[in-house]
Amino acid sequence: MQTCLASVALNVRRGIRQHGIPILKEMVDADASGEVRHFEAAHVAAIADDAVRGTWQRLQQQQALTGKWIIFGVHEEIN
Repeated sequence: MQTCLASVALNVRRGIRQHGIPILKEMVDADASGEVRHFEAAHVAAIADDAVRGTWQRLQQQQALTGKWIIFGVHEEIN
């Protein structure tokens, strides 16, 4: 399980370095426009979701996921 979690963490870190966290950037850009905004507890789930799942999906679309993977097939009804 450690390898799987390490691969997820590696990909999330790489993806954030490459793409940032778009939803967070949108929030910050709104602040730059002169609109006063504050991060609230209600924003945390959306930011975390974009940081992890959104990053994973962006890398997946680019076919850029990396890491250690276990690949298996079924042979004579045995994995």
